[in-house]
Amino acid sequence: MSREFDSGIDIRGLAPLGGQARRGRARVGWWWSSTICAHVPYSNGSQRELLLQLDADPAVSWIVHEPLLLRRGSVSALIPFTVERGGTSTAVISAEFNAAEMVGDFAGPVGWDVLVLVPLSPVRQGNLRWLSGFRHSRFLDSELDSSGRAILCVPVPLAAAAEALGPCDRTLPFLFHKLWCGELHCDLDRPLDAESLVWSSP
Repeated sequence: MSREFDSGIDIRGLAPLGGQARRGRARVGWWWSSTICAHVPYSNGSQRELLLQLDADPAVSWIVHEPLLLRRGSVSALIPFTVERGGTSTAVISAEFNAAEMVGDFAGPVGWDVLVLVPLSPVRQGNLRWLSGFRHSRFLDSELDSSGRAILCVPVPLAAAAEALGPCDRTLPFLFHKLWCGELHCDLDRPLDAESLVWSSP
């Protein structure tokens, strides 16, 4: 996926669809992406949740908002996002997207993948929303990164890991950032708390 294409303005802009605006359900805004270190727009709440998943995926290296409008006869489909994922250009749609077949027909001939994201469970969504608050690189700490390798090579309760590394007001944000980046692991399908086991990649 070329950076020239990726840096273009999304084709629809950020004006909410008329029906959304009338029903008071439009949620338009910007998401600061730790993946690209820049803001990515979203046009509704569903897109914001897609961004949450994409930004937390270590395999994603680039994200673009609404770059393509596909048409087939009287049917049109606006692709919410395209990403570079695992080195492959990928069209991203939600599970309820009503023109998945059209997107697949477009993606195949040009060598793109199609990623269908299903809604997160409430617990996983809540955990990712919490961790997203620590997604900025300001929470990195090279000293803690070095000392944490020995401690986190085996599963350790989150609170115990934080205490072993130093003052918790410094170490917990660091650990949350590493969890967001996928450099630490835990079971995000269970509520994240002091006893959650965390460990580093082998």
